[in-house]
Amino acid sequence: MYSMTLFKSFLIFISIFIFTIKDTYAFTSKKNNSCESVIKTLEDYTDIPKNLLSSIGKAESGRILKNNKHTIWPWTVNHAGKSLFFDTKKQMQKYVLKHVEMKDFNLDVGCMQINIKWHKNNFKKIIDMFAVEPNVSYAASFLLQLKNKHGSWDKAIKHYHSSDPNKNKPYLIKVNQFWKSEKYKTMKSVTNTKKKEANKNSLSSIIKDSQPYLFARIEKVKFFRNIFSQN
Repeated sequence: MYSMTLFKSFLIFISIFIFTIKDTYAFTSKKNNSCESVIKTLEDYTDIPKNLLSSIGKAESGRILKNNKHTIWPWTVNHAGKSLFFDTKKQMQKYVLKHVEMKDFNLDVGCMQINIKWHKNNFKKIIDMFAVEPNVSYAASFLLQLKNKHGSWDKAIKHYHSSDPNKNKPYLIKVNQFWKSEKYKTMKSVTNTKKKEANKNSLSSIIKDSQPYLFARIEKVKFFRNIFSQN
């Protein structure tokens, strides 16, 4: 585990690091450019436990569709405790920017419900927080930082939501209900292997520029996987 001094230094670095990517991303086709697709790619890419990031996404922005499918909805906003689901990114963006102009930053946005007040300085523009890829990759990086700081995944999950025990304990239970569900654990990706590899390679270039901490963790995982595969 990193010392607190090193961790604080890293947080200072990440707080001034800005996104160098544009609002339009093209690492996957529109069909696969969903919260679940990006999350699963990152889970395969990192040492985040399988289905953990997905479970947090379900707890944060889960939506029941007409076909009774429980999905992680990208155009979700939590405004001062009120959950809002928009049909399109454009609708969500219009709503959020309207309130941001009024200096109302009490808004969680996107797949992983990134809070604008606390995290907007880690993005080049607020609208970058709305797109699926940077929203999810930032959440993955933040979760890994919390794991290093607090020493366990349970504590990382709690602090992803809040440092207040009255709020984060029920949240942990909610996430674990998704995470430990056998049905959810055994869900398989609908993308084939070639598409997965293409997604990984393209996402990697985005992460390298925008999330150096997450990229370093990915490279570490790949290094050890290569060693073990040769034994």
